[in-house]
Amino acid sequence: MSKLSPLLPTLSFAAFVFWLLAVPMNGPLIAGIGIDDSMRWFLLPHVLALVTIGTSFSRQLFTRLAPIATVLTPAFCLLLPLVPELGKLLLVLLSFSGAFVALGACKRLHCSPSPLVSAGGGLILANLALFVVFRLPAAGLPLFALATLPLFLLLVPTGEQHPVPVDNSLKLSHYLPFILIFHVVSGLMYSVIYPAYQQLDVPGGVELPFYMVAVIAAVFLGRINREIPLILGVVLGMGAFIVLQWEHAAAVTLSLFIMQAGQGFIDLFLLAFLLRFSDPLRAFGIGLATLCLGIYGGQILGDLLSGSAGTVAMFGHLFLNLAVLSLYLLHRRHPTAETEIPPDRPTAIDPLEAAPNSTDEIYIPDHLRLLLSERELLVLTQSLKGTTYKEIASELDIAESTVKTYMKRICDKCGVTGKRNLLQQLTQPGNPPSASG
Repeated sequence: MSKLSPLLPTLSFAAFVFWLLAVPMNGPLIAGIGIDDSMRWFLLPHVLALVTIGTSFSRQLFTRLAPIATVLTPAFCLLLPLVPELGKLLLVLLSFSGAFVALGACKRLHCSPSPLVSAGGGLILANLALFVVFRLPAAGLPLFALATLPLFLLLVPTGEQHPVPVDNSLKLSHYLPFILIFHVVSGLMYSVIYPAYQQLDVPGGVELPFYMVAVIAAVFLGRINREIPLILGVVLGMGAFIVLQWEHAAAVTLSLFIMQAGQGFIDLFLLAFLLRFSDPLRAFGIGLATLCLGIYGGQILGDLLSGSAGTVAMFGHLFLNLAVLSLYLLHRRHPTAETEIPPDRPTAIDPLEAAPNSTDEIYIPDHLRLLLSERELLVLTQSLKGTTYKEIASELDIAESTVKTYMKRICDKCGVTGKRNLLQQLTQPGNPPSASG
């Protein structure tokens, strides 16, 4: 198990994405048993569940309920090929249990030393598995088991969550309006163009490599500047709708390939954005709900349109321009939200620099900074700002007793007893605490 542990965040996230693409999101398995429009029954309840869990559930409540939901999700899925007449009801049940699975898999990314690399690796592994499913015979119970049983990886314990640099200027509202509008475009494309694509003589899953290549490129380009994947995603989305107006038999296929690449860039950008919040339950709950709501809106819009390529292209361009406009307006309101950290700054940010001090009088000597671990420094900084142990535990996704253990270690290393004495020592620069090794 020790050899598997570093890979668990990546494998758990891959298991969740593979299940999502293969089954409830109009996947090839559910289509193979004759259930149409599975997304319509899955998405809206899923949005409600994600928002409710992300905004109302405590970490402790989520931790208690998540294992139950993780067991129920494969159980509901395995019933689908056995009793397809109950498919719509099972999809609604999956929307709620699957919300716990989604948030559990995303929270695990913070247990990886390189969360974004793990996220990108999970997306690639999931799409590789989906590509294999397209090559297999018609759906049945064995394939449903293949797609759902890997979710039990979420029951395997992982390491402790890594500290997340605190950025008080970062708000979910900075990019979520753009994500919502972009995924309306994505939902529109797949509701109208994908059925036409399926009628062509193109092997199933051939479009997936374009998505995977884009994800790999986004991981590397995002290190140069985190907004490069966003820009490329918008450009490719516009390119997809331009190609769609080309009066040629290959226009639908090429347009879908380009849109897949654009989606890969945007998905990786969204994950990178959400991974920067210290409360993953809330960030991913609202973020994933926004994505799903956009796709649902695109599906509804696709039903309202005539289905002609010209009409779809016109509305696609309209919504992409609205997405770009939302970015411009939000950046005018928050001009420093995404430009405070230079693109070439190392990813690992010192916790004391990342979390702003509430007072200039607090003094933390250099020798103490060297003695304390990164997590101890983060707990100390938050505690000196007046944050309660309960609030620190919630922010770092650890138990309150663990915070108290960190503070006891800090006091021991400072040679003092109790938080009050520690604060008195640290607020007297002329008399810094003596470390006890």
